[in-house]
Amino acid sequence: MVILHIASVSNNPFSGVCTVVPKHVFYQSKYAECALLNVSGESINADIKQLEYKKGIRLNELPKPFSSPDLIVFHEVYYPAMLPLAKQAKSAGIPYIIIPHGCLTANAQRQKRLKKLIGNMLLFNRFINGAAALQFLSKPEMKRTKFGSRSFIGTNGIGELEYEKVWKESSGSGIVYIGRLDIISKGVDILLEAVSKAKDVMEKNSCRLDIYGPDQNDMHDYIRKTVNERSLGSVVSLHREAFGEEKEKLLKESDLFIQTSRSEGMPMGILEALNYGLPCIVTKGTTLGEVIRSYDAGWPAETDPDSVAEAIVKALNEKDKWKAMSKNARRLTEENYLWDKVVKKTILEYEKYVKGSQ
Repeated sequence: MVILHIASVSNNPFSGVCTVVPKHVFYQSKYAECALLNVSGESINADIKQLEYKKGIRLNELPKPFSSPDLIVFHEVYYPAMLPLAKQAKSAGIPYIIIPHGCLTANAQRQKRLKKLIGNMLLFNRFINGAAALQFLSKPEMKRTKFGSRSFIGTNGIGELEYEKVWKESSGSGIVYIGRLDIISKGVDILLEAVSKAKDVMEKNSCRLDIYGPDQNDMHDYIRKTVNERSLGSVVSLHREAFGEEKEKLLKESDLFIQTSRSEGMPMGILEALNYGLPCIVTKGTTLGEVIRSYDAGWPAETDPDSVAEAIVKALNEKDKWKAMSKNARRLTEENYLWDKVVKKTILEYEKYVKGSQ
């Protein structure tokens, strides 16, 4: 099977979509002939086949066999450069699948609502409805999306990790957040308000929250201001972004991971933390709350500060469970999210939609 992935991505390590799209292409290449056409025009630092994109390029101008692939997979929706390529695919009888990466959920559609309503009516509804199917990254994302009539789940994955967490005896506790800093989707405001409500218990347990992320859209100023206004300096520390070996070191040395997103497709930061054996405090908006609950690998919360604060307090009162939860976290990723297992299932789904199969 020949699969052409089309996306608009960059080498931004703090964008989940930019990080995970090359992974989909790389691991699927073990079972199919795959390539990436990046409509941003940027070359990606990844060991995958990449096709040169030029504005106005036509599918039949791509090198064979990608000029007539069996299937096209579009990542995300709101990129006008994708629309003529989808139209050409329909004309050529090439089926395509869209992976929205969370952009079509009800919560995501409320962001810039009027702009999206107009854009959908004029441009994007035809693109979405023309897909052979929508590929969702989780059951919660599927449930929260009202677009499309045909769909299936083909999730993100995580690499196999030969590692066992070592727990150090210490009087203090460390909660970490590593990732993009954003109020609307990542819920940084929810996180800080929750910590404000749980501050006394955190101080009593010598617990600190360390936040690592890039300073985009003046988010560092926002966080510092909120920390000062709420007198959270004793329990919150803000740091620059962390990636590579530094990120691995942080995940190994921290006790718990937290993410309070309002809306996600499938957050890689949480999967990475679970893979390192970190019990996780997560909101329903992350889409991973139920599976974490079912494996007893952390503390799911509603997407509001009161519920998150309660989860933080509960986590700190259940230190005796952390080692067992750590093993559960590793088991969760090994049984559900290793890339090889994920891709095999996804390829089987793709085969249902390839040319001539229906």
